[in-house]
Amino acid sequence: MSGANPEVVEEIVSTVRQCARTYRSATKRKAQAASTTEDQPISKQLKGSLAKCLPQMMYGFGDVKEPSAETIDCVETLVLERVASLASKCVECHTLAVGTHGKVKLNAEDLLFEIRKDKRKHGRCKELLRLNEEIKQAKKQYEKPEMLEDGK
Repeated sequence: MSGANPEVVEEIVSTVRQCARTYRSATKRKAQAASTTEDQPISKQLKGSLAKCLPQMMYGFGDVKEPSAETIDCVETLVLERVASLASKCVECHTLAVGTHGKVKLNAEDLLFEIRKDKRKHGRCKELLRLNEEIKQAKKQYEKPEMLEDGK
């Protein structure tokens, strides 16, 4: 950089420093936000995540076309709490079975084990898992290279 203009070099250094400051402050904000959300219950953390699809589901199950916001909030809270409860039971059973603590990665078998006593839910869950596997296989067959050739 011996032949570089000092003003240009100074401007580049200034820009890099500003970018670094912005990055550091954004990282701090994300860390602070993560620490505050971990203290809240799951229903508060995910509040509003089902607000778009719940009215459609409720209408599909016989409710009015546009339910009130209070009804959606109530149903959303119930759903999130139920899912959180089920997930915590799955984690508890998984840690008892494996014997490790810390982060746990749940899978379908953990869920199936937890709902095994409810035959209706258990059967529906197994059916959905089977259909998901069929869809994966169909996509895999469709994406094979010989299928993509146009008769060459």
